[in-house]
Amino acid sequence: MSGNLMRIYWLDYLKVYALFLVVLGHLPNGNLGLWIYGFHMPLFFYISGYLDKKSSVKKYFVRLFVPYLALNFLYILIEFPWRYREFGGCSFFLNEVKSIIPFYSDNPVNYPTWFLLVLFLIKCFMNFLQRNSLLLISMLIVAVLIPLKISLETYYLNLLLGGYVYYLLGWTIQRYRIYRPTPPP
Repeated sequence: MSGNLMRIYWLDYLKVYALFLVVLGHLPNGNLGLWIYGFHMPLFFYISGYLDKKSSVKKYFVRLFVPYLALNFLYILIEFPWRYREFGGCSFFLNEVKSIIPFYSDNPVNYPTWFLLVLFLIKCFMNFLQRNSLLLISMLIVAVLIPLKISLETYYLNLLLGGYVYYLLGWTIQRYRIYRPTPPP
């Protein structure tokens, strides 16, 4: 590491643990999978918030949104021969491409990429909110209260609000130094 950057080992271990849970959660394992699904992605949002470094929307776009688009287009191209035989035309292709566009469809093409899109939107939103602390705190309260009162119909909004709460939790703990681990000797 250069400069004053210090490796945060407990976060490295937490990321490995979260990755292990993603793999374990996708195996056929009954109730264990349901239990894991309850917290493994919130854990990733928490880590992302904790590690947040304010940056430009352009940088977020290149690091998160471009890979989201590229992976989904790759998925569609790989899937094309099988889907063409199944549906006998190219209309499904246009529908799949349209479903990549955020909020255009409730079902993103390649479900594993939803995290990239939601994290991109949260980072852009946080970039805007960090200019006003009162607005930031208000949005945390709204993000916690809305899911308790209403059931959102839009897939992305559910993910966005859920991810935002955990992202903001990690961001708040880091920014206000609520948790200060001691470095190893």
